[in-house]
Amino acid sequence: MDKKVYIIGAGASAAAKLPIQNNILHSIFTTKEPQLSADFMSSNNFTIKFNEKYKYFDYCRRILSLFIIDNFADSHVSNCFRYLFLHEDGESPETFKNRILQSNEPKIIASWDNIYECLKNIDICLEDVFTLIDKAIILKDCFQTYSAKDLINVSHSLSKCILYVISYCVNCSCDNTTIHKMANILVNKRFSSGQKSDPFSIITLNWDTLLDSCIFSECQKYNQSRKEAKAYIDYCFYNYDLSKSIPSFIIKAMGHYNIKLLKLHGSTNWLRCSNCGRIHTNFERDITIECLDNEKEIPCEYCEVQKRAYENKHFLLTPTLIKNLDNLQIKNIWHNAYLDIAEAKKIIFIGYSFPMADFELRYLLMKAINPNTEITVILHKYDNPLLYKKSIKRNISSSRKKSFMQRIDVPYNRYKAFFPNHPIEFIYNGVENCLDRL
Repeated sequence: MDKKVYIIGAGASAAAKLPIQNNILHSIFTTKEPQLSADFMSSNNFTIKFNEKYKYFDYCRRILSLFIIDNFADSHVSNCFRYLFLHEDGESPETFKNRILQSNEPKIIASWDNIYECLKNIDICLEDVFTLIDKAIILKDCFQTYSAKDLINVSHSLSKCILYVISYCVNCSCDNTTIHKMANILVNKRFSSGQKSDPFSIITLNWDTLLDSCIFSECQKYNQSRKEAKAYIDYCFYNYDLSKSIPSFIIKAMGHYNIKLLKLHGSTNWLRCSNCGRIHTNFERDITIECLDNEKEIPCEYCEVQKRAYENKHFLLTPTLIKNLDNLQIKNIWHNAYLDIAEAKKIIFIGYSFPMADFELRYLLMKAINPNTEITVILHKYDNPLLYKKSIKRNISSSRKKSFMQRIDVPYNRYKAFFPNHPIEFIYNGVENCLDRL
């Protein structure tokens, strides 16, 4: 059987109405406190959970806001901040900062809401924020008015905001119809190929757990009628699953079907023990949100027994240009991705715009891909370069039109430049209309 590799980007999550990376900051500043129903007992369990964690999320959002105002905001936003937040008589800068970060007085909350309105459309890339912070942290530099410790706190707060927003959308407000159909197709494809085969792998650069949840749900349906040869998600590293799922590395060895899901940038539902390094997962509960404000909320039972100091920290590779891929589990994932790409007869990119910032994946593809590998790219209709071509005035010469089209930063140009000798099939119907191509 010809092996396929599916490389999934933010466009697939966008089909489910999840915020993509370019819109993460906007989503952070537009997220409102989840409202519980009048009858608390009838409220959705997820809504209750996110309502409980909202205050901590908002505290982290305030820390992030101050950093953006200090370093990226224009004079309008800065003046708005100074107008809304006035120093009290005799108040030191540190006391002032702590007061506006921690106070939940109605006046303070209202002022922050106004600041979020100013910040939600600020033109800044997430890569710029993380790269700036990471560079200073690596050099142990101070940056403007921020000490190295302050910068670590800002980075930590931004990551917590991302975890909250993405997890909230996955659990409470997304439309998983398309992703569930995709999961159903892929799981059935895995069953039909036989337990010992290796027909495909799914490589995703997304942090969210929507695809994980949908595949897990499909596997559960299948497993209910089976006593042997069940199906499980295979993360391609030795995970310690708190829902008692079989660790990824031994699924096939135990005679079961594995669904290979390689999350190159980590996941919003992975917790890494800061002492023993074990990564805890859970397909039934959102363990990361449970630990959002208390990294010992879910214990590492191995370090707990040994009475070792530890924290169960979230595990995301943030969108920085200075990524650290030295973690053992991440190395396993990336190595398996290399092997799968090297063996693939066909690669299908789904909702992936092939951004220049993902140079690690570009390196991996250049190193691993075979010259005869078929490539299909499934994108949204608005990624189609013909839309831009039609907008060019008719009286412009053909050479100038060509030059103009080459300068437009569309996925088509990036793919063609990177794979000059590969025939590439581009489909601009969106993943929801291309499930039959999987």
